[in-house]
Amino acid sequence: MVGLVRKKHWEEPTEVFVKMIDIVELNVDSYVILLSAFVEFASLEKWRRMDKEVHGHVIRSGLIDKVAAGNGLINMYAKCCATDDSRSVFRLIVEKDSVSRNTIISGLDQNEYFEDATKSFCEM
Repeated sequence: MVGLVRKKHWEEPTEVFVKMIDIVELNVDSYVILLSAFVEFASLEKWRRMDKEVHGHVIRSGLIDKVAAGNGLINMYAKCCATDDSRSVFRLIVEKDSVSRNTIISGLDQNEYFEDATKSFCEM
């Protein structure tokens, strides 16, 4: 999946993911890579189904508690204009780090929620 993302083959990592999910146990890094690929083809209709599917896998695998997985979800949703989903994931992260906070602030700003971005910054 890393090679496909680096070569900008955005849809192929999801195909690899679907094939791998039943064969090997994916770790947090696998999900972060996959989530970064989603950002690049967010305009495609099937993205809305796949993002929720991967989000569900992250939850079922118990990785939602890993800050890197949460940060990846926040970034993906924010860059794909799903700001409410991005905020929901941010609230679920128990131990937020500076990446979590910067990602939500950046996502709010990019989606023109300027007051919310400023409020989030002040809460840091």
